[in-house]
Amino acid sequence: MNNKANLLLNIFLVIFLSILVSGCSKKIYEYRIADTVKNKQISDKELKQMNVKQFYNFIKVKENRKDMNAYIPSNSSYLINRFCKLKNSEMKEYIPVFGSVTVLDLEGNLMARDRIIDYSTLYGCYIENTDEYLELIRIDSHTQRFKDKYRDNVINISKYSKNDYLDNMNSRKKDDEKKIKEIELSNIKINKLRERTGTHSFIFNTSFINNSDYADTCIKSCKNYNIKNTGYSLLQESLDDNWEFVSKIGNINTKVNRYCTCEGVNVLMKK
Repeated sequence: MNNKANLLLNIFLVIFLSILVSGCSKKIYEYRIADTVKNKQISDKELKQMNVKQFYNFIKVKENRKDMNAYIPSNSSYLINRFCKLKNSEMKEYIPVFGSVTVLDLEGNLMARDRIIDYSTLYGCYIENTDEYLELIRIDSHTQRFKDKYRDNVINISKYSKNDYLDNMNSRKKDDEKKIKEIELSNIKINKLRERTGTHSFIFNTSFINNSDYADTCIKSCKNYNIKNTGYSLLQESLDDNWEFVSKIGNINTKVNRYCTCEGVNVLMKK
């Protein structure tokens, strides 16, 4: 009888202790990855010898989609940057034109676990000589009840993401080329204005009608208007470039955009 009572008492104590321990211990949030990089030392030589898949396997902590993307430590961006540089590439922030399916999937997983997504940022790394690609996805979120802050870093090596990244970089390159062309054409026009001869009417805006909300914008806008229409930002610049003042025509107000009206003078200049 005593043995039976002791056995029941022991079972009760085990159950009680297990409940006590599980109740008091802090539960590990499923997607909360450790804040430290894996406890591995790796040389530049070893990193450089890795391909993207090998690096992915080295840095991953928990896979989200097998062989495509995985959660990684939250401060591992330095290691990814280091890997990319050793591969003669660099991490570049980008925004996919039609959004990222991978990001939507990850955010959906987190929201299903009561996370509120603050924002997500993508950084791509394309290794041209091997046609390999990886990207770092940083998802910042919080929980409504406790306001705990989370940062989930994910490494993604999907070929579809590579296509999105290359399309984005190509579009950015075209935009940059367009801007350069516009600057070149503007410079040609400015030089033509400066090289004119004869007598011409010049408008020089020296200030703007008070609009404190757009003060910096208006100062730049008034100067840009001068340059665009005369080749010079100030009257003195034209005098320094061998133009001669003939006469003042009058004061003038010029509305250069929806926010700024500039004040200045209209003068005759000769060269």
